Amino acid sequence: MGAIKCRFGHYGDSIASYINATAVKCVTPAVPDDPEDIYRDTVIFSLAMNGYDFDTDESELNFTFIGTGSYIGLGGVVLFIILLGPLIAAFVLFINSTYGRNNN
Repeated sequence: MGAIKCRFGHYGDSIASYINATAVKCVTPAVPDDPEDIYRDTVIFSLAMNGYDFDTDESELNFTFIGTGSYIGLGGVVLFIILLGPLIAAFVLFINSTYGRNNN
């Protein structure tokens, strides 16, 4: 029997340690991406007790990598537009009133 391995989706495989009949300890693989490029990335987790037969197709376990990146998402964009709109309108009114007075 080969070494026990864990698979963390597209991040790859890592070795695992047998703890007891109901537990193994997995080490997450080195992530090639910059942590600031990752906000959250959930991948399918699978285990191979013999080191090569992973149960990826049947696995319902997920593992979430959490990086240091920020998540703006659609809500952040909408909020930005909502806040930016009145600021632009106020600026246009200010410019119009300033130049409007000088031209009269």
